Amino acid sequence: MEPQGPRQPDGGTRERLLAAGLRLFAERGFDAVRVGDIEQAAGLVPRRGAMYRHFKSKEALLAAAVESHLVSVAEARAQYAGDSERFVASAEQLGAFVLAEMDRQQLITHVLERDGNRLVELRDRFRQDVSDAGYRAMTEVVRAWLSSTRPAVDARLADAVAVHLLGAMINARRSTWTLGAPPFGLTDAELVTAWAALCEGWVAGQSATDTA
Repeated sequence: MEPQGPRQPDGGTRERLLAAGLRLFAERGFDAVRVGDIEQAAGLVPRRGAMYRHFKSKEALLAAAVESHLVSVAEARAQYAGDSERFVASAEQLGAFVLAEMDRQQLITHVLERDGNRLVELRDRFRQDVSDAGYRAMTEVVRAWLSSTRPAVDARLADAVAVHLLGAMINARRSTWTLGAPPFGLTDAELVTAWAALCEGWVAGQSATDTA
């Protein structure tokens, strides 16, 4: 599976520089990438100052790439909010959405894995606005699943279950990125079907416990 970054508009030197820089940072690490490398990968003549007409430094380019990704994630979150009832009703659709979002975050994730300790502000923004927000959204789904059988849902239980359920999908995708193939060669459709069954089985088990 080819790494994917934030959605970029077609054309435009600035957008090409953003896409090229993010890909190179993910592949090589921030320090190993030179300005000329980014310019060349963007289809520009290297070391002629093209990048500096749009970004004052590599750090500024990476910050802009993260900002662009956060905007893209916010758009996806808005879609999620608008379709939240559909995702609550169908764990399979939710699972497919999670995998698609993970794919869009692949390059940013690789950059932060390599250089997060030196890009602390960007790392923390990504954690708060993307990772933590994703877990909060999953917590709301867990609460909705349980609300039909429980008058009140323990907040910490819902948080912990959200981490475990969402973490299962995240780990499967990240394992595929790291090792080059999914566990057992499972397809996305198989992963999603099994994950939905896991979610539904857990909810059914909680309902049976409540009525026992």
